[in-house]
Amino acid sequence: MYTVADIVATSDAVMGTLARPATGEADVMSVNNVKCVLDVHGYALYFSRALIPHNKKGVYDPNTKYMRKLGIYSYRSDFLPKFISMPESNLQTSEDLEQNKVIEAGYRIKVGIVHEAVHGVDTPEQLDDLNRMLAAGEIKMTNAS
Repeated sequence: MYTVADIVATSDAVMGTLARPATGEADVMSVNNVKCVLDVHGYALYFSRALIPHNKKGVYDPNTKYMRKLGIYSYRSDFLPKFISMPESNLQTSEDLEQNKVIEAGYRIKVGIVHEAVHGVDTPEQLDDLNRMLAAGEIKMTNAS
């Protein structure tokens, strides 16, 4: 089994996180859903609350591969003191996403791709979305025991 900790342990990245393919327009249009763009090796190029990648028409394109970041991280232990002492950056402040200061400072974040995941629930709309997915059988609850 592959974990978010494995992402950092098996790469030269200082941070690791997970993402999944977006499930449709509603999944990527909300500012509460963080999207990411990756290079061909799975390293993050940018994280945004906006629709990214963004085409020149400025509209959702069902043929574009959008990625939704999941709210979990792993860090190299020697990077944590640097991370907490790093000043806020322009990209971090403008997007309200702390991981952007890492990229802006020249460090790498490796992103593992998962295909089944439940996103975080931070808003009433996200709770409604989770309940809709459960009711439709799109995700199933299981016992961890």
